[in-house]
Amino acid sequence: MNTDEALSLLDDWVVENRGQGLSPQQKEIFRRSWEGQEYDDMEISRYSTEYIKKMLAPKLWKLLSQVIGEPVTKNTLRIVIEPALKLRSRQQDSLKPLQGQIWSDDAPELSVFYGYADELNTLEQWIVTDRCRLLALGGMVGVGKTAIAVKLARQIQDSFQFVIWRSLRGSPPLQNILADLLESFFDCTETTLPDTSVSDVSRLMECLRSHRCLVILDGVETILETSQLAGRYREGYQDYGQLFRQIGEFNHQSCLVLTCSEKLRVIDLMADRNSPVRYYKLEGLKKDAAKQILKDRELVEEPEWKSLIERYEGNPLLLRIVATTIQEIFNGRASDFIKQNTIFLGNQLTEELDRQFQRISQVEIEVMYQLALDPQPLTRAKLRENIPSSPSSSQVTESLQSLAWRSLIEKMTAGGDSLFTLRPIIRKYVLNRFNQQSNISKQ
Repeated sequence: MNTDEALSLLDDWVVENRGQGLSPQQKEIFRRSWEGQEYDDMEISRYSTEYIKKMLAPKLWKLLSQVIGEPVTKNTLRIVIEPALKLRSRQQDSLKPLQGQIWSDDAPELSVFYGYADELNTLEQWIVTDRCRLLALGGMVGVGKTAIAVKLARQIQDSFQFVIWRSLRGSPPLQNILADLLESFFDCTETTLPDTSVSDVSRLMECLRSHRCLVILDGVETILETSQLAGRYREGYQDYGQLFRQIGEFNHQSCLVLTCSEKLRVIDLMADRNSPVRYYKLEGLKKDAAKQILKDRELVEEPEWKSLIERYEGNPLLLRIVATTIQEIFNGRASDFIKQNTIFLGNQLTEELDRQFQRISQVEIEVMYQLALDPQPLTRAKLRENIPSSPSSSQVTESLQSLAWRSLIEKMTAGGDSLFTLRPIIRKYVLNRFNQQSNISKQ
């Protein structure tokens, strides 16, 4: 029995006994203990190792002992709980109602997943406990938006009657997606769908009200305009925005999760911490999870890995790319690579950034070039002053907001002023692109 199966069964058992499930912190302690991790290695947001060991964990073992009916400790966790869960599962199989767990062929399989435990706990709480209706996952290229959406869906699928994954990579019209979703609901229920005389959007909203559904749309950026400010829909795709707004505004018992490399305007307008519409920007992995990527790529000289992880900001894709290069070119020796004193991008990352760069507007390009040329963070006024085309103040402000929505710039505050700069990886890419274009123009 794997960790997710055990945790799901146990959480249901706890709910039956005390009316509410395990807290995110209790789930994380259970998860890590089940997988054999020691207290000293547990990193749980806002809690020290000592507090976990002496306060949180003992309360959890006491609770589980009461639920299972046998003494549970960290050392006897699997010995006591696994047989009890297997027996309970067999007893309930004949009584368990059919669930419409639908995963399309393009839903990726996760053979390996690194870290993001705290992020998953937060997202689970937003969806399952807070009943979030619309949730968008954003973040820099390579940070793992799709992977964490898959992991999240698998983790919380038992809280829903339907789990449906659809990719927007081929830019399907909304009507195709609606027809596909409605067909999925129809195939898995004995009841008929709402009257066909009403619109498909209305029929979908009725399904979301009458059933507890989790719908994931992956790669929303493909229906957004290129060479424009972030978050604008392509011609013929504006009806997606209307659907997202309805799902966020109107009452129902379901949740739509979007993965997108750009922050959508509807999300910016509606999302806040008390709203049923939320936005989560993913950052890089924590040190231990990032180190596991390097270990799995068989790098040596572990003391040197810290510098590598910091240079690539814990980004899973970037770490895999650079680790493969270190293994192939430097015999797995991180120190030899670090001595090169450079940020290696590689063809795969360059191609990903090329695609993202094609999406941005001309003023955004000029802003990025100026930020790349100056190693120091710049104020908005100084940035505007440096741009040769002399864009208006509004154009610079809009471009900075758009680049932030694309996770391409960083903002910091000093002396009450907002300062803007580029991530080192993005700076290297922009300078490479700038130099290539300069060389071409000289030929």
